[in-house]
Amino acid sequence: MTTKTQTFEEWLTQCPDDFQFMCRFIDVKLDVESVAEVEGITLTDKQLDNVIDRFTDSDWSSNNDLISELINDELREAE
Repeated sequence: MTTKTQTFEEWLTQCPDDFQFMCRFIDVKLDVESVAEVEGITLTDKQLDNVIDRFTDSDWSSNNDLISELINDELREAE
């Protein structure tokens, strides 16, 4: 079986519920580019790829406290 690398647009056309996907999708590349722009930094494509790779490979457990707080807030609102 051969797998072809698809563009984001090609992949999105195959998504059964693109609205739901867009509501939940985090565009890390755009986030990194935005931070670099705000800080007045120009990254090469290689540097951008490296930052994205390092971010996605990082330890995301630091978000657990925030997620727990958001869950508790949601439960309080439901009462």
